[in-house]
Amino acid sequence: SDQYGDVCEVCGATYRPTEIKDARCAICGASPEMRSSRHFFLKLVDFADFLDAWTAKPGRLQPEIRGFVSNWIRQGLQDWDISRDGPYFGFKIPGEQDKYFYVWLDAPTGYIAATEHYCTTSGSCSVDDYWLSQSEDLEIHHFIGKDIAYFHTLFWPAMLTASGYRTPDFIHVHGFLTVDSRKMSKSRGTFITAGLFGDHVSPWYLRYYYATKLSNSIDDLDLSLEEFVNRTNSELVNNVTNLASRTIGFLNKRLDSKLGKLRPDTDALVAEVNQCIQRAKDAYHALRFSQATREILAISDLANNFVQQRGPWDTIKTDPERARDDLTFVVNCIKIISVLLKPILPSYCEKVETILRVGDLTWDNARFDMQHAEVGRFEKLAERLDPKVMEKLVEAAREGLSSSQESVAVESLPDLKEEVTIEDFGKMDLRAGKVLTAETVEGSDKLLKLSVDIGLEIRTIFAGIKSSYRPDALIGKTVAVICNLKPRKMRFGTSNGMVLASGDEGHIVVCEFSGEVNPGTPIR
Repeated sequence: SDQYGDVCEVCGATYRPTEIKDARCAICGASPEMRSSRHFFLKLVDFADFLDAWTAKPGRLQPEIRGFVSNWIRQGLQDWDISRDGPYFGFKIPGEQDKYFYVWLDAPTGYIAATEHYCTTSGSCSVDDYWLSQSEDLEIHHFIGKDIAYFHTLFWPAMLTASGYRTPDFIHVHGFLTVDSRKMSKSRGTFITAGLFGDHVSPWYLRYYYATKLSNSIDDLDLSLEEFVNRTNSELVNNVTNLASRTIGFLNKRLDSKLGKLRPDTDALVAEVNQCIQRAKDAYHALRFSQATREILAISDLANNFVQQRGPWDTIKTDPERARDDLTFVVNCIKIISVLLKPILPSYCEKVETILRVGDLTWDNARFDMQHAEVGRFEKLAERLDPKVMEKLVEAAREGLSSSQESVAVESLPDLKEEVTIEDFGKMDLRAGKVLTAETVEGSDKLLKLSVDIGLEIRTIFAGIKSSYRPDALIGKTVAVICNLKPRKMRFGTSNGMVLASGDEGHIVVCEFSGEVNPGTPIR
């Protein structure tokens, strides 16, 4: 139920728009009508062999997506309708009067345009280096949602290969984001924008939470607000951040912020951490972010247990250098954690880098090499999340919805005009008129030319409603017309009357009668 297009949000199956049950306009609720129209098509069947081989390359697509695509190809590819009738928000087709390119024909070319923009502003490369190159040192990766998989696995590679461009090497498909196991809802306050979230909670926490949930499958990701708070506090704050806080804080207060050496009795632990490092790197490479975070937490757990067992707060009383050396092992673990966590929390890890005085950490720094160095003063990295913050966020989302609706409703309305008398109103000859013909006006982006039967005669009226109506959609409608308006001469002809309408540019609705009203019937 409540699907937005022809891809099921539950199972990912595709359907023709005519197969959707109880189809209706999401804006006005009207049921769609079947109409005939001339269109342009891309002969996708000509690329069937290419697409079958292209999608079959190991690793290029996830197994689930490869299964979908194979099924589409096996069933027989259909010609792809790449045009839409106006009004439409795409690009006009050259040489056509009221035809536009379908948005999914031109939208992916934005990837090439973005690359060109990057190359132009950086001055270090050319767009041809990426999109016309066949170099094996180059890889093009797409990260997309599962509802647009077939655009990127069928149409887009066909367009690229037909045009002589390089096709993507890998397409990574993600599932949908749900909130508390349900589709995001404005009425429940769980339709939360990134900006609103950032006003209440640090984006660090959300980035970390997403990473703990993301895998390389197309499964949906659920943002459980309760789990989000609990996981953030227990893992990112109590585990990772607290390790840095108590270790570096102890060095600052009791050992002049200076590190010692790595002792041989930690070699077994070093080997264990190195295994975690390699597994985390492999997980990142395979886009299993949840597995990468588990390896990071494993290092943090190991270091926390080490501190607890060695008890530097006791050791320092009898052997300060031993306490210093024990904490040196832990500081190296903190640095390694920061390296591995940096792809997820770059800003957070920059703070750790400043505290450790290690500069800009890279993958090569994920090793035990900090000895006899001096660390900086510890600065607060993250605070525990109060569950009430999330309650306020949800409430703000609800209030934001209602206030935005109110502001749009109030701010967009003009002030009321001066009062008129019934006599003033009586001067206007308002009548029902039936639209007999409608056509576009060459040279005008706004006007439609209408022939309207007003009972006593047929009038030609130019109406500025082209942005919201196709000409054939108006034929047969009975509309409200001002019949005694002074004729207006235009370069396209003379408009003899006015059709009443409401709305603004892009969403105009003519005033029409739903019941049977004879043309020419006065409106009182």
